Order: sequence, then structure tokens, then C-alpha cells
Amino acid sequence: MHQQLVTIIASRRVGIAAAMLLSLPVSPCRIFAADIDLGDAATLEQLVGQEAVISDGALRFGQFDLIVAPTSTSAPALGEIAVGLNTTADSLQSLLDITISGPSQILAQGESYEFDLSFVVESLNPELQLSQVLLDIDGGTLGTSGTSFVEVASNLNPLGGTVAFSSPQAADVTPTSDLFVINDGDVAQQLFDNFLLPNGISRVAVSTTVRVDGGIDSASGAVLTDFSIGFVRSAAIPEPSTLVLASLMTGGLIARFSRRYR
Repeated sequence: MHQQLVTIIASRRVGIAAAMLLSLPVSPCRIFAADIDLGDAATLEQLVGQEAVISDGALRFGQFDLIVAPTSTSAPALGEIAVGLNTTADSLQSLLDITISGPSQILAQGESYEFDLSFVVESLNPELQLSQVLLDIDGGTLGTSGTSFVEVASNLNPLGGTVAFSSPQAADVTPTSDLFVINDGDVAQQLFDNFLLPNGISRVAVSTTVRVDGGIDSASGAVLTDFSIGFVRSAAIPEPSTLVLASLMTGGLIARFSRRYR
């Protein structure tokens, strides 16, 4: 009898422990769990096709890929494209700076390239979610007068949920991308764009197309040294249904407390 009682108590303890383990909150930041963290900067040569990520402690970036269009005449190599993170003191905004070096940094007349850069970004703090994405080529890009131009367009796809959003938003020049910036040094300039994300997004797949063209006339030439994609984090806003449920539960508890001690 004593042995059976011990067995029952032990079984119940194991069951309680298992239940407590299952009830623990699970962090959503698991998609890069097995990857090597290279710190806050690396070249695409170190990231593309490698199990590696970069991180600033607030955001983590991984699954990098780069596809160069076959029509490119002078595209930068993987080792000539570097990515680095700059984070504000409050850790609520991180800028992913993409820097291009080497001969392809400056394109002459008749030269051009196009590539698609993709990656996944996720918030490491479950209390803070991605709320806004920024795209900027101001200061790092120069397109001279003529037919030359530099343009960068990004599309955003939320992961791990059913949230969807339409594009473009009001400031966009092109109807096919969530973010778009251009500098042709003459007619069109939009050096900054931003996109507000819906509530409840902690992971986003980003696909960015970069096009640089030196133009076809004697006054042409284009330079792209760097551009940046910024990510702003903020506390998640409770859904209206959650707020209603919370208020009903609070009201019920207050009423029960009042009746008990009336």
C-alpha cells in the first residue's frame, strides 16, 4: 500500500512538472536557432548560402540571398556588399546599412546592374514587435543628369501569422512595391520611404530589388555606395476583442469581490 502511494505521488509530481513545462511561454525567435551569429556586421559572402546571421541584440537577420539579373554588365560581387547594423540607444530602431564597394560602385555610360537581395528579420523581444520599415538612399547615392538612375524597391511579407497588408501606401511612386526610392539626378527623386506595419508582426521577409544604370548619353553615370533599411519596434497593441474580454473579466472580479465582502 505504501509503495502504491509513493508511486501515485511521484506520478502526479511528474504530471504537474510536465504541465508547468508545457505552460511556459515559447519565444517566437527560433527560426535561426542553429545559425552562427556573426555580430552586427558581415559581408554577403559570409552570409549567403551560409548558416549565419547578424544581430544587434534587439533584431536578428538571417536567410540572406542575392540573385543578380543576367542583363547586368557590372554587378558587385558578394564580397563587395557588406551589411551592418546601427541601433539607437533605446534599441527601438535598427538600421541595416548595405554598403557597396569595388569597381561596380561607380557605373559609366552603358553600364548597369540589377540584383535582388532577400533576408528575414525578427524581433528578439516578444514584448516588442515590428511596427514600421524605412528605406533610405539619401547621402549614399548620386545619379547624374541624363538618362542614368538609381532605384531601390522593397517588398515585405509577414511570417508566422495570418496578418496581410496591401501595397503601396500613400507616398509610394510605384504600385508594385511596399517601399520605393529613386534618384535620377534630374527628374524624379524620392530618397526616403516608409511603411507602417499592422499590429502583431514580429518576423518579416524582406525582398529588395536594386537597379543602377549609367545611362546612354555622354552626361550619364551613376554611383551607389550604400542604402539602408530601417526597422522600428514598439509594444504590441492589444486587439479590441482582447480589451473587451479583459474589461469584462475585471468587472466580474470586482463584482464578485464586492458581494463577498458586502
